[in-house]
Amino acid sequence: MGFMDKVKGGASSIASKAQEAGKAGQAKIDQAQAKRHADAMFRDLGALYFAERTGRATPETSQQLEDVVAKLQAHEEAQGPLSLGKEEAPDAAGSGDAGAGFAGVPQGATGGIPQGATGGIPQGSSMPESGGSFIPSASTIPSAAEEPAAEA
Repeated sequence: MGFMDKVKGGASSIASKAQEAGKAGQAKIDQAQAKRHADAMFRDLGALYFAERTGRATPETSQQLEDVVAKLQAHEEAQGPLSLGKEEAPDAAGSGDAGAGFAGVPQGATGGIPQGATGGIPQGSSMPESGGSFIPSASTIPSAAEEPAAEA
């Protein structure tokens, strides 16, 4: 087998892998768009239901509810079963959401923020009365020498 034959074989292999990756990427994009569309319909359904339950419904609300449900059913037939509950995000160990808080973050996690941290607001400072602005005086701004060293 000549050198050019090897190059052609490698190029065709790369091209086929690129096509497969492109198809997989397009499928992911289509799936994300379908999910966003379903989420928008669920939002509309919830808003209409809320309006109905709180006495803010219009004469068209009942028909609009039926229309949204019909659209969701058609979407489900075309795209497969819709997710009706909380999406489970695996935690860092990949063991589901056991002991997890919001979006897979462990409950009580502070993201490296020490307890009692004030976020750079000087101790003893307070919010201004209404209409004022909070401008710290030079005495309340710590200098670089006064700031604690960053922990590793």
